[in-house]
Amino acid sequence: MDRRGYGCSERFSPREVDPLEVHVDDALVVLDAVGSDRAAFFSFDEGTFIGCLLAASRPDRISHLALLDPSPCWTSNEEIPWEWSAEEWRSKVELDRLNGDPTRPCVRSRPTHPNGSSDGRRSSTVNHRAPARERPRR
Repeated sequence: MDRRGYGCSERFSPREVDPLEVHVDDALVVLDAVGSDRAAFFSFDEGTFIGCLLAASRPDRISHLALLDPSPCWTSNEEIPWEWSAEEWRSKVELDRLNGDPTRPCVRSRPTHPNGSSDGRRSSTVNHRAPARERPRR
């Protein structure tokens, strides 16, 4: 499913973004509409916030949660230095407003990112966590 403001749904103003709980409710409405009591949920980018809240608040409805490129927040700090700073985000949003539709999703790519990657995603040289197969078993 596409979340509100994406795909075929109506666009909204950046000043009128719904809280995550509304998006969780939307996902539950979709599950109900297709007759699914429990489902695996995949999300990426900002959708990972919705997926985490959905799985945490309704574990009876979510059997598995798969996240692509999750982050605890989207601004850099001591623990996640590969993310953009608040100033970089402000610049990107302003650039998008000047170059097009201010209600379209913000594309997280640019030629030069602080981590040295070309697309703004985490560099493979940043070891922020060990792969699952290398983690010790408990």
